[in-house]
Amino acid sequence: MTSFQPLSVLRCLLLCGAALGLAGTTLAQTPTAADSASADAAWLGAADAARTYGAGPNGSLDPSVPTIHKFADFACPTCQRVYDARSDSIKTAFVETGRANYVVRAFPLPRLLRGPHASEAAFCAGALGGQDAFNTFERRLYATQSDWRYLRDPLPVFRQESAAAGLDQERFEECLARDATSPLMALDLRLGASLGASGTPTFVFVAPGASEGADLFYGEEPLSRFEEALDVASTPVLNE
Repeated sequence: MTSFQPLSVLRCLLLCGAALGLAGTTLAQTPTAADSASADAAWLGAADAARTYGAGPNGSLDPSVPTIHKFADFACPTCQRVYDARSDSIKTAFVETGRANYVVRAFPLPRLLRGPHASEAAFCAGALGGQDAFNTFERRLYATQSDWRYLRDPLPVFRQESAAAGLDQERFEECLARDATSPLMALDLRLGASLGASGTPTFVFVAPGASEGADLFYGEEPLSRFEEALDVASTPVLNE
């Protein structure tokens, strides 16, 4: 049976601290999850696909349109408010209309100790149940945030939510026990630092073919601000 591991918090805090020292890294230089010696390609590939909303056919990434990267912490109250206010409208207004790809990235803050655990749980849900399971878990983590964000051991809440989502409990426990999705979180931390994210939630708008963000903002903004940022990021970068 999986139990709460205090050392996992320390490791995640070290990951956060290391990421903040990598501001010189670009999108092109950021390693893929498969580059990690400890990465499990099956878990990571499925988790990555579940949190990615592509503007192309069947939800595939469209390289000809900008990508919106949302860097968020499930334990962050502001992230909860922005999720409630903007998550569905971003997908409806921009992804479903083919204007932008959208990727939900984990950016747990060192001061919010349960954020890394919640990110891993959400990624494990996505790895096991696909995008529907990730969507359900994301919604439930924010809805129950006040129930788990200060707990010494948040795992019972995550187990309850995974069971409610219909996930295989044994495999969910295995995913968490192995820290199978932690390399994906480490990748997101490094990428967020390289793109200028310093708080949550941060939205970064990357133009087609670009290795750096064309625009970014923090916190809750109206959809018109998203429109403005997408206009800035809509011109493809020409390789000289």
